[in-house]
Amino acid sequence: MSSEISIRQLLYFKSQDSSINNVQIGTPFQTQRVVKTTQHKLNRFRSTGLSDFRLTTIHTQTPTVNNFRYGFKVDQFQNDNSQTHFLEVYDHPTKYVNSYIAESRKNIAQLRDQANQIRLEISSINSRYQQELKTIEMNFRDKINENYRQIKEDNVLFTTEQYRLSKECLLLMKAKMNMENEQFKLTNRVFQLTLELQS
Repeated sequence: MSSEISIRQLLYFKSQDSSINNVQIGTPFQTQRVVKTTQHKLNRFRSTGLSDFRLTTIHTQTPTVNNFRYGFKVDQFQNDNSQTHFLEVYDHPTKYVNSYIAESRKNIAQLRDQANQIRLEISSINSRYQQELKTIEMNFRDKINENYRQIKEDNVLFTTEQYRLSKECLLLMKAKMNMENEQFKLTNRVFQLTLELQS
């Protein structure tokens, strides 16, 4: 409970306690009066601490306005000699709570609108990129098909040209063999003529 008791109340009780200690205890009547006064101060001390505990609970559940939990400075209106804190009978308005709730609802609505807007943007971006991806895929397939047709045509042309060149090569080889045979025959004829001339 010591954390809920204000310093002013401690100082007030200490000053009252010191004044009680200065009383000279002479008669039983004076002793009884001092005991009653001390009990009264202790009861007051205990009730004030409980009220401060209740006030602390109220303070923690009240929204802050301008760095204060109330719209004014509490210490300026507190009577140091009163046994009850004036805020216990103060009618706490709920306008701050309602304002906080309204502001929270407004923020939630704004966040929902932002979330919906982000979803729409994501959907638009997704559809746009899907369309672009489809276009790229179609262009890629068309290019592949075109290259395939070109390669196929080139292959046909190459095969045809290769066959023509092979046939030409065979004809040239055959012509070469015929020329070699003719040359061999002519060489033999020249040799025979040379022998006949020598004889």
